Amino acid sequence: GAWRREMPAQGEPRREMLAQGAPPREMPAQGGSSPSSPMPSSPLGLTSLLTKADSLSAILDVYKRHRYSFNGINVATAWSRLGKARATGRERLDFFRTEEHTLLQLLQ
Repeated sequence: GAWRREMPAQGEPRREMLAQGAPPREMPAQGGSSPSSPMPSSPLGLTSLLTKADSLSAILDVYKRHRYSFNGINVATAWSRLGKARATGRERLDFFRTEEHTLLQLLQ
């Protein structure tokens, strides 16, 4: 079903609620080495993962693992990084042919 996120007041745990009004469930606290480090599936965390990905397949792997958390900025970053990733013309063509289905999902 569709999920909606609520922003917690400072010091309160994050909660996710079903759009249909199901009771909230507790979400794990943000991970990382400091309180300000973004969660990997947060928009900022995903942008960070995408910018650190150093190959076509690494960029698409981030999308495959976290596709349901992507927002418009993450999609744009993924496409930008795919366009800038180092690959020969042949490697790029083979990659886009092999990953055509996943890349089409990234367009939607």
